[in-house]
Amino acid sequence: MSSVGTNIIACSGVWKEYTQGAIKVPVVQDVSLTFHGGTSYAITGVSGSGKSTLLHMLSGLEHPTLGTEI
Repeated sequence: MSSVGTNIIACSGVWKEYTQGAIKVPVVQDVSLTFHGGTSYAITGVSGSGKSTLLHMLSGLEHPTLGTEI
C-alpha cells in the first residue's frame, strides 16, 4: 500500500502556552495543518517562533494546551 497522498500527520487548532510565574506565554497559536505521504515539507521561522515546539507536539513529545493532534 502506497502512502503517497495519504494523511500521515495532522493537527487542528493547536495552541501551546507556557507559564512563567503568573504570566502565560503563547508559543504556538491556532495551527491547523496536514502532512501527506510522499511530500517534503519545511517548517521555517525566526528563532523563538515555535518551530521545535510544534514538531514536539506533532511527534507526541509534548501535548498541546488546546487543539487536537491526529
